[in-house]
Amino acid sequence: MTLKITRLNFQSRWYPCLLTWQDVRAFWRYQHRRADLERLIQWTVRKRLTGPRAHYQMLLADTEQHLLKYQLRRPHLTWWLRLFFGLTTLLFPPQQRYRKGSAAKYKLRNYSLNWRTPEKRVLSY
Repeated sequence: MTLKITRLNFQSRWYPCLLTWQDVRAFWRYQHRRADLERLIQWTVRKRLTGPRAHYQMLLADTEQHLLKYQLRRPHLTWWLRLFFGLTTLLFPPQQRYRKGSAAKYKLRNYSLNWRTPEKRVLSY
């Protein structure tokens, strides 16, 4: 009986902190992904590659939807994280040149066909 009470007490005390930390990590990851995709789109415009540019723009739109979800859920936290992300990009700027194959994580074959259909991409809030 006491084990159950202690477990519930632990969950009630630390569970909101855990959820906040998960939101911080996810928002930070999507911020980096958005910046990376914007640089890739600029590269495809410079190289005049229409196919990869359309794919990267689709991924960027999906990433923007995820960021909007976090911004609606926790507006103050996302404001602070955007400020901190901007400061870190000023202090530690991204690379100017990337190695060959560095955009392989954004290839189309890494996503399933169900992911590409619009009815499967509906976000839940």
